Amino acid sequence: MKSLSTLARLFRRKAGHRTVVIFDIGSSSVGGAVAQLSHNAPCVTYSVRRMIPLSSTLHKESFPGQLADALVEVAKNIQKNGLVEPGGKKYIIPREIVCVLGSPWHQTQTITASVEQKESFLVTDAVMDNLLAQIQEKKEKDEREGAEEMVTIEEMIIESSLNGYSTQSPIGKTARCISVAFLESSTFQATEKLLRKALYEVFSPSIPLAFRSFTLASFSVVRDILSPHNDFLLIDVTGGTSNISVVHNSILLDTANIPYGRNTLIQNITKATGAIPEESLSRVKLFFAGGDDQELQELIGAEEERWLKHITEACKRLSFEAVPLPSKVFVISDPVFGSWFKTVLESPELAQFTVTKKHFEAILISEKSLEEKCSFERSVQKDVFLMTDALFYSREYGAHQ
Repeated sequence: MKSLSTLARLFRRKAGHRTVVIFDIGSSSVGGAVAQLSHNAPCVTYSVRRMIPLSSTLHKESFPGQLADALVEVAKNIQKNGLVEPGGKKYIIPREIVCVLGSPWHQTQTITASVEQKESFLVTDAVMDNLLAQIQEKKEKDEREGAEEMVTIEEMIIESSLNGYSTQSPIGKTARCISVAFLESSTFQATEKLLRKALYEVFSPSIPLAFRSFTLASFSVVRDILSPHNDFLLIDVTGGTSNISVVHNSILLDTANIPYGRNTLIQNITKATGAIPEESLSRVKLFFAGGDDQELQELIGAEEERWLKHITEACKRLSFEAVPLPSKVFVISDPVFGSWFKTVLESPELAQFTVTKKHFEAILISEKSLEEKCSFERSVQKDVFLMTDALFYSREYGAHQ
């Protein structure tokens, strides 16, 4: 794991790049986009997504290979169709390739540290090093307790405050108390190696390759662009899992993984009916579109109970009596299934966990929610996950030259 030389450098943003290729690595699909970064909104010039066959996700032994195959397929598609200028005479070399890892391919934690004195003091690099020492000690303890070999993919300050007031540039200011929230994400070394190898089958190793987490990307976009609230939940529903994050005072405090997602629903329907996964998927889509299917209605009712049970268990882990959960919930999901997940989240049974003691108010994040924040070339397929990734990357590393 790489070490930090000084905490102060985490406040200095990098200069952005013009053309980047972004890959969204989920638990059931791989998406890819070409984005042009600017001083304003990112422009997505090309996008593509490939689903991993539903039958493959049932077999853990073969799934990594299926994931790598899907990534290579998407990368080749982008290289052939997304990085060629009009007329097909010139190939665009991206300045950087970014892999945004969704659940369950990464782990994210937030570490807080603070320095407080009776008298006001000047915030210097030495003060920041004091905070760094606190953070480093907590990180090393977590590393000793971890059983698997992990590699850090991102580390950054997500919130800093002086005397309880948020500030983006604490260095050089005076205060009696400074506190920072430091976010770190990591992935398994085997996962990082697998994805890197797959991408280097298509792109030159000389192109910088960065790994980021969808937890940070979605949190940043919701907090900074979509939500007027400082406290909220964020749920990312993928194919096989869902990731739920708690945000309090604009700080991502904790996360929990739920072993239930879009594909879980389809797999359970498949087992109950004896059909093949693709038939179950088509049948569920028709039902959610308003179709009349009595047998499926009963099966979906049973799945609602399973989904609700998983959410209830996660809420118990993430809340306790002194700190109930926010009532606002932002949900990012496949648009076909999003409304169903939203309905279950708003069940009265979950009201016991909220600060208002009322049911959750779930807000779906869709392509429409983000389309005013991004621009697109004509006929580009809009993808809420890739749009979130592009917005995050543009804001954090956009071209500010």
